[in-house]
Amino acid sequence: IPEMPTKFLNHEKQLALRALVNHKEDPVKQCFKLAQNLFFEKHPYGLGPLGTEKTIKSITQKSLLDLHKKNLKTQELLLAYVGDAELEDVLAVLSPLLETLPAKKSKPLTYKKYKPTI
Repeated sequence: IPEMPTKFLNHEKQLALRALVNHKEDPVKQCFKLAQNLFFEKHPYGLGPLGTEKTIKSITQKSLLDLHKKNLKTQELLLAYVGDAELEDVLAVLSPLLETLPAKKSKPLTYKKYKPTI
């Protein structure tokens, strides 16, 4: 379970609310929002990515932790890494963390190691 101190959550909510205000004060962004609403109506594309003041204020520590618990499962997890670290080293760091996630019966983990092309 991730740490999610209320102090930091409240800070992020304040930043999101400020971004929402800035968005509302920008005429170009308002025109784009109106066009989205017109074109997409009730489809999710018509919704702004910032949410609304009501939705931002309704976010709680418990609701985020519940969402995390509900959605983060090993069966639905896709993990990719890019870099010069060896796969075995990456797995050594991640395996203990992944073991704490709720598991579902699934096929064993498989991976393909690619050779560098340059």
